[in-house]
Amino acid sequence: MLCRPNLNVAGLTAGYDGEGMKTVLPSRAQAKIDVRLVADQDPDKVFELLSRHVEGRAPAGVEVDLARGAAMAPQRMPADDPVVEPVVRAVREGWNENPILKPSLGGSVPAYVFADTLDIPCLVVPYANADENNHAPNENIALSCFRAGARTTVVCANNLRYSRTTSLLRTHLADQGELLDII
Repeated sequence: MLCRPNLNVAGLTAGYDGEGMKTVLPSRAQAKIDVRLVADQDPDKVFELLSRHVEGRAPAGVEVDLARGAAMAPQRMPADDPVVEPVVRAVREGWNENPILKPSLGGSVPAYVFADTLDIPCLVVPYANADENNHAPNENIALSCFRAGARTTVVCANNLRYSRTTSLLRTHLADQGELLDII
């Protein structure tokens, strides 16, 4: 699922939803959707295609109004990027097991800031347990995962500090006139 586009219906509203029964046909219906893009998809083009698709299938007399929210380009980092190896070593040391590398992973805002705004490589290393209920009311993280994540972060920062990747990053930022002493 992470490597394929996804259209998610986050919520639907229509008709009467109060106490008791009502036999009414709603005059208005609304859907809140989001689209997970994958590498090489353009948010503007996807919105245009989705709009055309929905509007082209609306029955006569039905007005369609699609409002576009925030959009960001999908990210994907090659597994052979120089930043991957020091992070893999850190995960191995922090968790005492080999990581599973996936070409895509959810999480838009952190990746977007690094990849699009700063134009630097971005990896996502999830630390939570499989049953963590991400973004749900009962979201949680097991203490063992929290501790392993903290160990991984420390080792990762140290590995990147002494890696060729850090000098590449500094050079890249300096070339943009935005030298940031982040490491």
